[in-house]
Amino acid sequence: MKDEAFDKLDLSADLPTITLPTLVLHGKYDMSVPYPIGVSYYDNIGSTEKEIISFETSGHQLYQTEPELFANAVLDFIALYK
Repeated sequence: MKDEAFDKLDLSADLPTITLPTLVLHGKYDMSVPYPIGVSYYDNIGSTEKEIISFETSGHQLYQTEPELFANAVLDFIALYK
């Protein structure tokens, strides 16, 4: 059963209120959240400490298609802001 309320959920207006360091990982071939939307979300995050990393051969499940790159990106980000 599809949850229509979830489909209508839009939290993009809240993005400017995010002020913590933020890492955005996005697959270039993501069909669930198309790449331009991911970039737009990144651009609207309020934090001055933010990073976006594009996974060049991944879709939505980039942790499965590029697991080493995914793990390294997360670990590096954590190390930078711990």
